Amino acid sequence: MTDVPIRTHYTSRHLFALLSVRYPPGAYAVLSEVGNATGASVSRHADAIVMGLWPSRGLLIEGVEIKSTRGDWLRELQDPAKADPIAEKCDRWWVLAGPGVVKPEELPPGWGLIVPMPAGDKLRTVVEAATKAQEPTIGRPFLAAIMRTMVAQLVPAADVERRVKDEVDRRVAHETETLRCEYERSVDDRDRLLKNIKAFEAASGVTLDRYGERNGAIGEAVRAVLAGDSAIAEITHRLGWQTEGMARLGAELTKCAEFLRVGREALLARGATT
Repeated sequence: MTDVPIRTHYTSRHLFALLSVRYPPGAYAVLSEVGNATGASVSRHADAIVMGLWPSRGLLIEGVEIKSTRGDWLRELQDPAKADPIAEKCDRWWVLAGPGVVKPEELPPGWGLIVPMPAGDKLRTVVEAATKAQEPTIGRPFLAAIMRTMVAQLVPAADVERRVKDEVDRRVAHETETLRCEYERSVDDRDRLLKNIKAFEAASGVTLDRYGERNGAIGEAVRAVLAGDSAIAEITHRLGWQTEGMARLGAELTKCAEFLRVGREALLARGATT
């Protein structure tokens, strides 16, 4: 069994991305950096605001404070009341932290704690956040902050269509350029082939058949000629070797004839003296 790798370090961006697993789109709306109001009235931001979109989900507004380091959390603990201007407008208030960043006993009353699973692919609840008995009063300043964040973060349908069109146009242009380059290479290959054919025809005096009926026979003839040149070279080499052998044999026969001549003359001279 393969061990699941354990992730120990998370950035705030990583932690925020895991919220979409816990709160899936369509069932929840998840917004980042939402203020308690807009303009000069804003005094506090939540790292994330989550709202259930169906009655079965409770239609709760949940605030999330994200802490990726122990030091950041300890600074928060020095004055947890700073979260009140926006936490008081939420049904629940959570801390989303990396492993070992927050100790459960350190949480202010009512705050919940969620952390990543060991594999880092989803979140789990360590301490359940308390749900307010009375539905909080949202007020128009907080509603305006939510709406303003939605306008800034949600991509209009027209922009989606434009981005899709731009991506399609980019890919079409890339494929068109690729096909153009391949076509130009094919044309160059064709031109070089035609040039070689014309050079062959000019040198050989043979015109290749456009429809290929005679080209096979022409190819066989060329191969036979090339093979013939090799055979002729081999025969010439052998004849040269045999000629050298005959020359050496002739030299030996000449020596033998000279030896016989000298011997004959010696015998004749000896007979004349007897």
